[in-house]
Amino acid sequence: MNQKIKRRVVQKQRKIVKSIDRRKARRNSLADNSFAEILRPIRKDVRKKGITERELDEIIDRARHRKFITRFSKKRNARS
Repeated sequence: MNQKIKRRVVQKQRKIVKSIDRRKARRNSLADNSFAEILRPIRKDVRKKGITERELDEIIDRARHRKFITRFSKKRNARS
């Protein structure tokens, strides 16, 4: 029984290490790219969908607002 538990722990540890390695690799690959290169697929998608600059601004503003509300409510709840 003890061996099974040890095996499971080792398996979980390996999965965690692989996950961390993948995250580091992705972060490093993004760090090697310029901001323009990172945004290229987003810009392409926006053009393809025919979204105007004004519509894009509204989408971004709504996302910022939602993020602010979420962050504000979490801080407020933490103080209560």
